[in-house]
Amino acid sequence: MGILDIGLSAEHLNSTLTVLQSRMIVFSFMILLLSVGGVAALLRRQVFMPLRQIRTFTSNVNSGSLSHDLSGISGELTDLAGDVRSIASQLKLAEEELRKLKGSRKTDHKPAMEAEEVI
Repeated sequence: MGILDIGLSAEHLNSTLTVLQSRMIVFSFMILLLSVGGVAALLRRQVFMPLRQIRTFTSNVNSGSLSHDLSGISGELTDLAGDVRSIASQLKLAEEELRKLKGSRKTDHKPAMEAEEVI
């Protein structure tokens, strides 16, 4: 039996493997960056921006401005936005009812006060 030499050198294969290995590392790093960037963009759009809108809305309600609207929120925070919107509308109705009651009390007290002045 004899030996067959096909003329391939191990040095050339090693250099090719080293180049492929470095390219795979760069490719893996790029995929990692794109994945992290995609997740960050999704979180910003679906979570952080709606939370900021809800926080701004509740700050406006807290400062007494019940006329602002909370709309355009979709995704995971839709239920929370709906609950906050409902609480704000109930607060607005309660405030209007309180104003009506205060207004009717002022008109109820005037005749009684005038009657006391006459006596």
